[in-house]
Amino acid sequence: MERKLIEYLPYIVRKYDVFQAITTAEQPEFDTVWQHTEHMRAEQYVVTANDMGLRRWESMLGIFPKDTDTTAYRRDRILARLHEKLPYTLKQLRKMLDALCGKDNYTLYLNDYTLYVSVSIAAKRYFDEVQSLVERVTPQNILLDIQQQYNTWHDVKAQCTYWKTVKTKTWRYVKEENLRV
Repeated sequence: MERKLIEYLPYIVRKYDVFQAITTAEQPEFDTVWQHTEHMRAEQYVVTANDMGLRRWESMLGIFPKDTDTTAYRRDRILARLHEKLPYTLKQLRKMLDALCGKDNYTLYLNDYTLYVSVSIAAKRYFDEVQSLVERVTPQNILLDIQQQYNTWHDVKAQCTYWKTVKTKTWRYVKEENLRV
């Protein structure tokens, strides 16, 4: 930080050696305090928080992270939980899923008393969180059909122009991974 203690003193006393010595000796301590203050301020907000701040948010919201979760994934889960608002309309659910998965990474429609949600391959890592979110916000009289989308042969044919590129992959990879990457 570029905050110098000497600059906080009145101009009249800045020129004295005693005050210059005191502020020079105390400057490292104040730099440390300012650094910790900035760090704690950053930990308060989800978008800037690191492990300590995210653990606190998860604790308050009742989220149990996995050891394999990345910081970005943990942030997304927390933000999705914070975006949950009453009333839970289909429009509001779309906004929540947009925040969690991305705008075009799911399909959602309601037919009679059945809500169909299909998560694309691009957002497959969010499937468990989508399932949890939809189960939490959907009224109990609505039947849920939540599915993970997979590649079909039509998708493979459209995305891979040469068979030799597909031939080197396992069937599981071809079926479950995003081939556009």
